[in-house]
Amino acid sequence: MKVPNADSIFVILRAAYYHPQTQITQLTLKQLNEKRVHYHSKTELLHTVYWLEWKEYLKRGEVASQKPYYELTEKGEEMYQLLQESDVADD
Repeated sequence: MKVPNADSIFVILRAAYYHPQTQITQLTLKQLNEKRVHYHSKTELLHTVYWLEWKEYLKRGEVASQKPYYELTEKGEEMYQLLQESDVADD
C-alpha cells in the first residue's frame, strides 16, 4: 500500500484527535475544504484513513451498531504530536 502524503496524514490524524467518533465519510468530506488538502480527492483521503488503520495509527469502532468511526491509537497520538511539532504541520 502506497504511503500517503504527509499533509493528508496530518489532517486525518488531527480530525480524529479533535473529533473522535466521527463517521469516516463525514470526516473525509469535512477535510476536503482544508487548505492543506484542497488538491487531494476524497479517494486519496480515504486511502490515507485506511493506510493509517493498517499501520495501527487509527482504530475502528462502533457506537450502538451505528456506522464505523475512527479514533487514534496511542501510536496515532504520538504520530500526531510529532507531525504537529514538525514543519509538516505548519500552515
